[in-house]
Amino acid sequence: MERIWGPVIKSSDDPLLPYEIKLIDIHFYFVALRNLYRYLNKIMSDPVYSHLKADLEILNDKWFRHYSKGREAFEHIDQKFPGEKHEDKIVEIEEKGARRKVHYGLSMKNGVFTHSDKSWDISKKSFAVFKDSVAQFIQKIVGSSNKKLNTDGSAIAPPPVS
Repeated sequence: MERIWGPVIKSSDDPLLPYEIKLIDIHFYFVALRNLYRYLNKIMSDPVYSHLKADLEILNDKWFRHYSKGREAFEHIDQKFPGEKHEDKIVEIEEKGARRKVHYGLSMKNGVFTHSDKSWDISKKSFAVFKDSVAQFIQKIVGSSNKKLNTDGSAIAPPPVS
């Protein structure tokens, strides 16, 4: 995230280079989020953590699934150019009465990346909320890893307090 929001690299040779680098970093951010989800989902296959699947699904619905589509925006972009195989994947939008197609849009002012008719909040504030949500979920995983299990995978009830 710091690479996205850090200082803009200056280049007199190529004025677009700083923004190309930011797009590469945004793509990496989306890939990293997708990989994090895959890792957390893999953990849920262990019976010790199966009771947390619904919590992971909430995170997936709120964050991971949407950002995964951001990752897909970068995949095979060359096939989405006009006249190419998947040109129809870029939806025409209307803004202020003008129709156009957005292959990539980046508003550092608003902290938003856009592609076609979709947008992703890439602001530091959004990342902080996401990071906190994932940290809370990981704490649940850590707490569950300390529990003992029955042979069927269910948690053993703690002994009664006398």
